[in-house]
Amino acid sequence: NSEEIVEDIGLGSFKENEKQYLDIYKKLMGGFNLSLSGSEQKNIEKINEILWWYTHNAMIHYIAPHGLEQPGGAAWGTRDVCQGPLEYFLSTGHSSLVREIIQIIFENQFYESGEWPQWFMYDKYNFRQYDCHGDVVFWPLKVVGDYIRVTGDNSILKCEVGYRHFKDGVATKNKESILDHIKRSICSIKDRYLYDTNLISYGGGDWDDTLQPANEELKQSLVSAWTVTLAYQVIKLLAEEIGKVDVSYGKELVQMYMDIKESFEKYLIKDGVIPGFVYLEDKEHMEYMLHPTDKKIGIQYRLLPMTRSIISELVDKNQAEKNIAIIDRELMHPDGVRLMNCPAFYKGGVSETFKRAEQASNVGREIGLQYVHAHIRYIEAMAKVGDANRAWDGVMRINPINISEKVSNAELRQSNCYFSSSDGEFATRYDFQENFEKLRTGDVNVKG
Repeated sequence: NSEEIVEDIGLGSFKENEKQYLDIYKKLMGGFNLSLSGSEQKNIEKINEILWWYTHNAMIHYIAPHGLEQPGGAAWGTRDVCQGPLEYFLSTGHSSLVREIIQIIFENQFYESGEWPQWFMYDKYNFRQYDCHGDVVFWPLKVVGDYIRVTGDNSILKCEVGYRHFKDGVATKNKESILDHIKRSICSIKDRYLYDTNLISYGGGDWDDTLQPANEELKQSLVSAWTVTLAYQVIKLLAEEIGKVDVSYGKELVQMYMDIKESFEKYLIKDGVIPGFVYLEDKEHMEYMLHPTDKKIGIQYRLLPMTRSIISELVDKNQAEKNIAIIDRELMHPDGVRLMNCPAFYKGGVSETFKRAEQASNVGREIGLQYVHAHIRYIEAMAKVGDANRAWDGVMRINPINISEKVSNAELRQSNCYFSSSDGEFATRYDFQENFEKLRTGDVNVKG
């Protein structure tokens, strides 16, 4: 048995190794343990139990990210490492590790553009994807602000690190402070404003990889409302934290996020609904996409800008309530919230506006629309407005332990694993788009 094997190869007794392993994970988890008497005690125990396994899953991803979608990969996605590992380590008190990761991330910033690769290999190999989605630049900036806010350690702004050259990925000889790195990024962001607005061009896409633009013109002329809400959040955070050590630059950042807010309120709320995108053919003509007025794409509501605008505190209470009402009515399903109120139209893989959303033949991950990471951000938004009932209900819809107790149409699934999505049991994309409403009613099974 496994205990005998461990002892036979000289690793000590099984009990000794088990204790060492558990001690390591207790330290990683920062001693996390919830307790609450009463009717919810059973669900509290589910959360305590799953966190051990989520930590285990997270460490595998962080140390060697060879997930199911990357069987031969070994790279850090810039956006990914700035969210999963950094948010986990910061929340569990491992600030020195967070600082170390931040330095590695900033060492991979491009000197010429001030932006980052979509992904980069983090060890001895000089491999990276040179272009990136339009939101990627904001994530390294966000983690610096989060780090300073949580730890109070603004000395990281003085830490000097190098860059990478855009043409070949070779490290630069010169080094600059992380504050100077940030200033270089801010210049890049401002260069991407469209016309005389403070709306940022879509670039290669945003958080939803299936909605990458189908052509170069869309890269330049589309605006993701979600990216704008993220921009506001990040610039405001930096203004507040950097302003404590560099008053002049802090004031510049204050003006920047106020200008973003003004453009958001002027252009990105129509009839009380935040669109997924706006298309700016020129400064006089604006077309709303993924909005009730959109007659071209056929999708009326998109989750991401609704939740991020709440998380970022960009919208007021009235608009936040409108967002939540739309989510309840249009996007909530028995197994969680979906990214849009209906799937992108599929016609044999022909791509007109978005790449994978219109090309992919599978019904999974973002294509299936219930992407668990996005659902977690929904939970974060509900926590932000103090809606404990919706937040708690959201947590229980995605906890895989005895999930059928909460999600009646959930198929049997492994209980100690983080599932990236909850996918309807549809054979084809055609089946999916024709019978999508069965997900809302629970008349089709879902699998992890």
